[in-house]
Amino acid sequence: MSSPRPSVVSTLERNAQTNPNRPAFIFVDEHLDRLVLTRQQVWDYSRKFAAVLRRKRLGKGDVVCNTLRNSPQRVITDFGVVTAGAIAMNGQLCYADGHDFLFALNQGKATVVILDPQVNKGAFAILKPRLEHYDPETGEVSCPEVPSLKFIMAYSLRRERGSGNSFLESLDMEKDLVHEEISPEDVCNYMCTSGTTNIFKLVAVNSHVLMEFGRAFAQAAGAKSEDNLQNNRPLGWLGGYPAIHLVLGTCRVIFNESNGIPANFNECQWNIICREKCDLCYASPLSLIDLNTAREKSEDAEVRNYRLRHIMSGGGPVTMHHLLASLGKLTGQMRVIYASTESGVVSCLPVDKLEDFEEYKTGKTMPGIKVRVVDRSGNDVPVGQKGEILIQSTQQALYYVNDPKSTAATFQSDGWIRLGDIGFLNSQGQLSVVGREKFAILKGPIIIYPYTVEAAIRKCPGVKEAFVCGVPDKLLNEELCAMVTRKPEEGRDLTAEDIKDHCQRCLADTDVVSIVPRYVLFVEEFPTSMTGKMDRLAARRKACKMLDLHSSDVANVDEI
Repeated sequence: MSSPRPSVVSTLERNAQTNPNRPAFIFVDEHLDRLVLTRQQVWDYSRKFAAVLRRKRLGKGDVVCNTLRNSPQRVITDFGVVTAGAIAMNGQLCYADGHDFLFALNQGKATVVILDPQVNKGAFAILKPRLEHYDPETGEVSCPEVPSLKFIMAYSLRRERGSGNSFLESLDMEKDLVHEEISPEDVCNYMCTSGTTNIFKLVAVNSHVLMEFGRAFAQAAGAKSEDNLQNNRPLGWLGGYPAIHLVLGTCRVIFNESNGIPANFNECQWNIICREKCDLCYASPLSLIDLNTAREKSEDAEVRNYRLRHIMSGGGPVTMHHLLASLGKLTGQMRVIYASTESGVVSCLPVDKLEDFEEYKTGKTMPGIKVRVVDRSGNDVPVGQKGEILIQSTQQALYYVNDPKSTAATFQSDGWIRLGDIGFLNSQGQLSVVGREKFAILKGPIIIYPYTVEAAIRKCPGVKEAFVCGVPDKLLNEELCAMVTRKPEEGRDLTAEDIKDHCQRCLADTDVVSIVPRYVLFVEEFPTSMTGKMDRLAARRKACKMLDLHSSDVANVDEI
């Protein structure tokens, strides 16, 4: 007889019983000060926070929106919410006026918001002027713009060096231990999509989905139970959720963001990886180059020579440009991952040698995954031909929260998921992802996928990173615009003409239009989402502003 499916709560309990003193999470800050939570402590603190929620009569049916940064407080409150039987909802603010945050609170019908009142332009700053009533002692609130909201639970993360963790110290005084027996099929989390294509969506998942994702992520990572895994992705995002820890007991190493993120973050991150002897790391493609720069600048030979066993990277195209900065320098093997909040981990490509790497290839599909590539009529296309990628997955999320229209459009009635990604399968069944339909550039009668042009620009000497988008053009509908960051030394004298000349040599124009960018803009950095991905909509808006396009031309910039 097979054992019953585990839930998040039963897994926390099992891990604590199996090896209670094994570190579950190691938080390290910019001073390399560390705070370790053992498996037993995670289980005990989660039950104690559940008791705090219960005294507020919160539990099943309640949605608790958590806006805390990556920190011990975030881990315990997230697990504590689920342990109380409530739903843990990720809260994130991408816009200064907070309209996305308020929309998500109403979409998720949040009962509680957990926040840090000291964060500048954070959740409290958005909510406070909108509160009709607020009792700081009890946290009770009424908010006409968010009618479901009943409580604010405020915890200040910032601390002086050498001081203790007041949140954990307060839980040490808590006598009650509470946990709700939840079914693996019960919705336990509302995850956020990355928001790179529009305002982020809330995605409902249950314990079964999270455990399936954890197993697939662990397999793609090549993780072992005794490993230290460094991952700084936000804990409320699926790629940052501690799923591998739950299924394997792997120790998660996280940068402690209690005091914010320092200017020398990449240097701190690599120092932490070396100090904690991490075996694995999950990093966005954009961060790989900066991590290697931090490694090369170190005066410590041990830091310069340290190598991870594997680095997983995804959330955007991993190119030869990124491989050159990481393979053999940061790690002995790269693992290119194609995944989404809706589908989980779809495919993985292990790369040991540069000569074996092909740009856009993401490897073979994971167990429990089926992939089709179809044309606009929904018919399968031949091997090697580009089309829309459709996915079936045992890790599939349940639905978009209170958004039946988007749910029906993405989660098809026949079981296939449509994300709008474009790619192709080769004769060995390996998947390549070349772009997203939403970001395709329509120049005259020709559709151009920006990743192809970006890959060419990255090969230009002196280029650190490149982004290509379409900007409004009255004659051709859209023109190509490249935004480029320079390498500090090699790219100091790089000009727009250098970029265009390089593209002219590397890119084959169509018979109708040129795919060489008309505009080249040099920037210090690119806009990124909270998950570290390139924010393509924000970057496009920035490009239009820098080009001083008329408001009438850019009115539909967000309608790509």
